[in-house]
Amino acid sequence: MKLRRSARAVFVSVLLSAGLLAVPGQAQAAPSDADLAYRWAPVHYQDTSSAYYTAEYTSPVDYDGDWNTLNNWENLDANTARLTGTAYYSVVETSTHWYITYAFYHPRDWKDYPLNWTSHENDMEGVLEVVLKDGSTYGTLQAAVTQAHDNYYSYIPAGSPSRATARTSTAPC
Repeated sequence: MKLRRSARAVFVSVLLSAGLLAVPGQAQAAPSDADLAYRWAPVHYQDTSSAYYTAEYTSPVDYDGDWNTLNNWENLDANTARLTGTAYYSVVETSTHWYITYAFYHPRDWKDYPLNWTSHENDMEGVLEVVLKDGSTYGTLQAAVTQAHDNYYSYIPAGSPSRATARTSTAPC
């Protein structure tokens, strides 16, 4: 009986050292929405009007201390120190992908045109990224689509199954 237990112990030791007997490891925790947003955050470049550049700062929607966006035009110059760089994000998850949206708010979309008739208050622009859950911690980017007014530009990395359309660019967004 003692010999049988010793043989069994040797057999189990051999299997463990050979990796043939699986010992469950700790499951890796899924990244948080904030971790995903930070990992895939775009580099944001922006052109501003030299005539009124503070109007186009990326800022919080409530930069003037209230959530009333109907008074933002009037409150723009009250305290420009509150126009701090701000980006909003949202992460939507399916069983196969993460869809990460970044939004950038500008108090005004300011134009240098002679009549300034295209300038307007409350400008929100952004980017949507499609990330494949491929088993790695943060997945693999499959596509990105930027939006500003009625302009949409897409980026599709090499090897992505996403397909180009008439308004798709292969250049970085």
